Amino acid sequence: MPPVHETVKLIYPRPLGPPYLLAGFVDYLSCSGIETMHSHDFFQAVHVFSGRFSFDAPDHRIEFGPGETGIVPPNLTHRYQAIGHEICRTFMTNFNTPCPKHLGESAEVLDGARVERLWVAKPDSELVTFALNQLRNECAAPGHASTAVTQALLNLYLGAIARSVQGKDSSGANEERIRFALALIEREYGRALTLDELADAAGLGISRFSELFREHTGTSPMRYLMEYRIGVAKVLLTASSFAVNAIADHLGFGTIQHFSRTFHGHTGLSPSAYRANPPLEL
Repeated sequence: MPPVHETVKLIYPRPLGPPYLLAGFVDYLSCSGIETMHSHDFFQAVHVFSGRFSFDAPDHRIEFGPGETGIVPPNLTHRYQAIGHEICRTFMTNFNTPCPKHLGESAEVLDGARVERLWVAKPDSELVTFALNQLRNECAAPGHASTAVTQALLNLYLGAIARSVQGKDSSGANEERIRFALALIEREYGRALTLDELADAAGLGISRFSELFREHTGTSPMRYLMEYRIGVAKVLLTASSFAVNAIADHLGFGTIQHFSRTFHGHTGLSPSAYRANPPLEL
């Protein structure tokens, strides 16, 4: 991969407000890019007008073309390249992790959409065309109140990306994210997992994660975690000779009293009574 060679670089010349760090238009010569793997602590979004572009992470790769936006999440090691023999014309913006104060509901979607993966969005073409055409004008000749206009147009662009992610999430993408949280529960049920940790494992904000988790499992994340622990306890009580206090410790209850109260609340029996006479459905 040759060193980067930018043929046109039109960057918005004024400081931008949160969460934006930079916005501009860059045209890359064919096959240009950066070979060195690097990372940064902000999001980077690259929208392609013509040609094709790629991002490479150590274990996966994305390619995207006209009308598509490639997104690099914070702190992900990557490199990039324009693909093919034509000039790749792009719009690029760098932005910090968004918050609802700046982007409303779009912030949670963008923050939680991907955690450790490169990804491609296909935002509404009409909306993005309008927003980016206006952004080019502001970059080329910023006038009175230009920064406010630029912020609004960037919000419009990221909102279009968020909506495209939400539309895609109505399929199996949600199930994959919930599986990440379920896998964390299966691996680490014996420690005090938090709702924040489970949402992070799924790559979603807490409220969106809780909604999707209930949709896919029929219960809340924390109740599912507790029921999973009780299920493990049932197996250990009936299929092992571990002492009750050892089981309580293995499951992360802290004290045998806490374990006994919780187990009784779920089964109607104490752990010892359950071990002595387990229900037939087990």
